[in-house]
Amino acid sequence: MNNYYYYNYRDFNIDDLLPGNSISLSVRAFTDKSINGEVAEAKEAGCKIFTYLPNFWDVSAQTSLEELRAAADLVDGIYINNIGQLRVAKDCGLPLLGDSGLNIFNAETALFFAKQGLKSVTLSYELKDEAAALVRQINQKISENLSFSRESRERCDNNGKKERAFKTEVLWKGRVPAMVSRYCPLAGALGIKKADCGSCEKVGKIYLEDARGEAYPVLTDRKNCTSLILSKEELKLKPCGDIRRITI
Repeated sequence: MNNYYYYNYRDFNIDDLLPGNSISLSVRAFTDKSINGEVAEAKEAGCKIFTYLPNFWDVSAQTSLEELRAAADLVDGIYINNIGQLRVAKDCGLPLLGDSGLNIFNAETALFFAKQGLKSVTLSYELKDEAAALVRQINQKISENLSFSRESRERCDNNGKKERAFKTEVLWKGRVPAMVSRYCPLAGALGIKKADCGSCEKVGKIYLEDARGEAYPVLTDRKNCTSLILSKEELKLKPCGDIRRITI
């Protein structure tokens, strides 16, 4: 199964999806009524809908999570990006999944999070071509150490195919985060010191350029004034894992 992971939920386009695939949108997407119609349409078409929590946790993120409960019927699970988000995410009553921020580099770490109740983990994108071997190690470690009910082992997806009770996800195509920052490079370049200045909504695409002239895309979040700086090149690996993530 392919998981289309949108850094900016406004880039979501239902026409890009095929039934049986899934999409992951920021938790803030579910507080934006303008997109809920398309999300519902994707759900009805047989796509799974997931949300993910931001790297930085603040009051605005907590508010978004609370508002998510009103759209909980649309959501199949929540990705967490650090261990501190376990408790707040559990309160939503939705299945928990591990995002790349958990830094899964080995089977022991995957087993730890499986014991915390997560239904899947996403391997660190720094593993690159080593990911395929680790997927096999995790599957073996989980089967040796955890027992699942017959019902969960034989669960089927929307197309009638059997699903694993615990899944391993691999990011195999797209840009990956190079840095997450509380500093806004756009405000810095414009000499603006006030928070929530709204400058990011008045310009088009933003890039940071290094000394070699390489451009790094910058995605901003006005609600908590954070910046996600993406890699200059796209990751392209051989597809592996139960879920294959494509970042957009």
